[in-house]
Amino acid sequence: MVWTQQNTDFYGRDATEERTALPYRGVIHALIRARIPYLPVHADHIERDAGRFSALLLPHLGTLSDAQCAQVRAFVERAGGLLATGESSRYDEWGDHTPIWWPH
Repeated sequence: MVWTQQNTDFYGRDATEERTALPYRGVIHALIRARIPYLPVHADHIERDAGRFSALLLPHLGTLSDAQCAQVRAFVERAGGLLATGESSRYDEWGDHTPIWWPH
């Protein structure tokens, strides 16, 4: 489960609960109900921790920097799974809309 504080601060801005907290908690609840173990990983540490995961979940993770997107792409290229929901990666790390969706 990938997270960043920037997602809450910049993408969540005026609607933090709806944009960031609810999607994150919703995925956690689904994983728990399905008895699927998970660990949170900061988007800056995907490459460092990649060996611990078989898949990444991006729960409506709107803000990702180019470097963070590159880490996600590298993970997938090494045959890692990816589930990205909502507007994941649609905004840069400051919450500004990026014109090109995945990968940007």
